[in-house]
Amino acid sequence: MWPDPATAAGFRQHDRFRTALCAYEEINLPVLLMTGQEPLEPTRRIATRISDLMPVIGHDLPSLNHMGPLLHPEVVDRVPLPFLVAREDSHVRR
Repeated sequence: MWPDPATAAGFRQHDRFRTALCAYEEINLPVLLMTGQEPLEPTRRIATRISDLMPVIGHDLPSLNHMGPLLHPEVVDRVPLPFLVAREDSHVRR
């Protein structure tokens, strides 16, 4: 049976920390949203909903799913630095 009782308890624990969607609408800075090209359907729906609410710069990670950061950190770790450098360069006064 899925989810097993321990997993179900974990989901309930996360429910306590849900962020209201309206809070995402208040973000007015570019946000890096990394998604695998093979996400689970709930993960895909969440990423789509969040990207509709704030200024997202998306980055698809080929052949990864929601476990990408844990299973393939060498792929995921290369993405944030160029994003941050580009943001810093765009805000530098010349």
